[in-house]
Amino acid sequence: MSRTYTFSFILAVATLSLLPFVCSSAFASPLSIPLDSIRSLVLPVVTIETVDGEEPTCERAVPPEEEGAVGMGITNVTKIPGHLVITLGGDTLYDSGPYVKDSTGMRVKIRGNSSAWTPKKPYKVKLERKADLLLRGDEERYADRDWVLLKDPLFRLHIGFETGRLIGMEWTPAHRYVNLVMNGDYRGLYLLCEPVERNTRCRIVTEKSGFIAESDPFWWLEPLSIPSSLMPHFRWTLKYPDSDDVTDEELSFITRELEGIEKAVRGTDYPSCIDVESWARWLLAHEILGTEDCYGSNIFVACNDSLGSKARMPVLWDFDSIFQMEDDWSNVHNHRFFFNRLLSSANGAFRQAYRTLWEETRRSVFDGILSYIDGYAISEEAGAVDAAMRLDADRWHSEYTSLRDHLDKARAWFNTREAWLEEHIATEVKEPYRILDIGNSYTDNYTAMLKGIAEGSGIDMEGISLYKLTRSSGSFKTWSDCYACLDTMPYRFSRVLGRQVVTPEGAAGPHDQSLLHKVLREQPWDLIVLHQRSEYAHLYDLWTGDGEGGHLDDLLAIIRREQPEAEIGFHIIHSYADWLTGIAGNGSLVRWQQIAESARRLAEDRDIDVIIPCGTAVESLREQPQGNPADYASDGSHLAAGLGQYTAACTYFEAVLAPLFGVTVLGNPARYTCSELELANAKYPEACVDVTDGNAPIAQQLAVDAVANPYSISTSGIEAVPCDRTETAGPAYNVWGIPVGDDYQGLRLQGGRKYLLVK
Repeated sequence: MSRTYTFSFILAVATLSLLPFVCSSAFASPLSIPLDSIRSLVLPVVTIETVDGEEPTCERAVPPEEEGAVGMGITNVTKIPGHLVITLGGDTLYDSGPYVKDSTGMRVKIRGNSSAWTPKKPYKVKLERKADLLLRGDEERYADRDWVLLKDPLFRLHIGFETGRLIGMEWTPAHRYVNLVMNGDYRGLYLLCEPVERNTRCRIVTEKSGFIAESDPFWWLEPLSIPSSLMPHFRWTLKYPDSDDVTDEELSFITRELEGIEKAVRGTDYPSCIDVESWARWLLAHEILGTEDCYGSNIFVACNDSLGSKARMPVLWDFDSIFQMEDDWSNVHNHRFFFNRLLSSANGAFRQAYRTLWEETRRSVFDGILSYIDGYAISEEAGAVDAAMRLDADRWHSEYTSLRDHLDKARAWFNTREAWLEEHIATEVKEPYRILDIGNSYTDNYTAMLKGIAEGSGIDMEGISLYKLTRSSGSFKTWSDCYACLDTMPYRFSRVLGRQVVTPEGAAGPHDQSLLHKVLREQPWDLIVLHQRSEYAHLYDLWTGDGEGGHLDDLLAIIRREQPEAEIGFHIIHSYADWLTGIAGNGSLVRWQQIAESARRLAEDRDIDVIIPCGTAVESLREQPQGNPADYASDGSHLAAGLGQYTAACTYFEAVLAPLFGVTVLGNPARYTCSELELANAKYPEACVDVTDGNAPIAQQLAVDAVANPYSISTSGIEAVPCDRTETAGPAYNVWGIPVGDDYQGLRLQGGRKYLLVK
């Protein structure tokens, strides 16, 4: 869905006059509002009297075009000394005293960027002596010199901060609604709030050697900024240490750290640099709130110290454009430079953290915020805030909207937002189903045409990730020896189809088995598929021994130790062509029967989860009435390009991919014409049979039959085996827990996996 950003109009500002425009804090003509009526409301009143009644001022600023900057802000901001008092009714709650530098009083200035261009200004207050202006009863903990008075005409700051608290942000600024009177003039309703800054007792915690930086579109207004390589209009500015105080050594360190973070985010090593959960929490909060403005959604990162601690995103700030992205993601989801990279990274740590946080917090966040809204609506403070909103509108000659209307809009948003996010997080922010096939040239045979079939099925290829580890004549012993660094033969790791989740590193040479360790130890897999070398595939009694055909249990132990959550799959491989088996009569069929029986015993004895009967379907193809074109084997052993490999790939698809997506290979449009090179390289070119509209449906049906009955071949015309729903109750779900449609006759269970059979 195309959106116009709240902030996009800033680019037009560059065409305005560049003459200075003085922004006075008393810009609009005052409306006579008796101060007694202000004080009668059950809200604290902040009264500021500046020295000689001087008003804070600023000048409007537009960005320098030649530097590619964006935004509209303020410059030449004056800091005016004065006296601040907080009262409630007839009681004085706080008194700063008159201004005496470094002793009593305070200074006030206009703050903000585009928000300061309106007649009603936001302010920052700096006390000469620390105090807790929110009067929480613990001065030692909460006292600070810095405070802000924020505009909140739509009652969104309160909602945004509460959402941040409920979702578990590291720090949520404390705040309270107040009425502001400056120099005897009522200035309206404000939120008295803690600003974003370092304070190890009660705000953002960092060591003195750490830093807090902001990804800032208004860097051009700051005395110091650090370039960003991820988004040209942004640079990093410092919230701590202060730009005026930072040393060259500190700046060099901070620059290196920020460059390292950006480099890591562009690649797959970002978990070493960032606190993934806090970044995911920040994004998820904006998804819940539906934030439209991706430029103004302030991103602050904090690092504890100079020893390379991970960068956290500790706080939410700026909620002007929440509740805008109905039926869509927040704009930071797709357009802010960090998150589109993290959500699409080959390293799925961010996606996993995002999904986990959603599952763990959504109930408490939505229940909590709706309860909060309902409770606030009937509170005594709500009545006072509504009355102040009316007075504020009168003061600034703006349209009054009741607090009830604002609360009703927020309630309606949260009542519908959860369902939208649940659906789209489940379908769009999911981890791919990861498959690792460990084998040899037969693995290459079975996956050669798999990509075309998968693409022809119309499934979302982002939802799957299939890799293979292959080496010549690979066996159980081969791979257990590779893991133990005892094998001297090279092998290869590569992606077959779907989303990239690791970076393939090609071949591993003799005595260099770090690749196998890395693949098994550092990357989670959902399904790991094995098969035995063809020489031993029919000799089950040898599989558990110590000879060349053995070491099955060694390999299974390695996999289950390194990948305890993974299912284990096993290929029923195809048999040799008749003439190569050395068996009189129909040697291919006899050998296949031995291979299938060995696989059946393995599944029973070793709790194999998934059987992939490529060999069963191939043998069924060989037994069809249309004949036996050299057993579809290019050299008597390996499947030829064309119908042989196609049948195996259809079976792989039906056994593994189809159940994940609730589809079937039946009716798949993928076809194949053998190339001149494939025909020339085949010892028996007649085995290379083109896949056509005439024979493709046969191969597809045989694949379905084989998956339904892995240890039985189909001689001709056998229908897919339907199942009733007695083995499971309720709707059918795919592997991500998403309900599939009603076009299914039943479910079949194989090793705990659900297989959907189409009507």
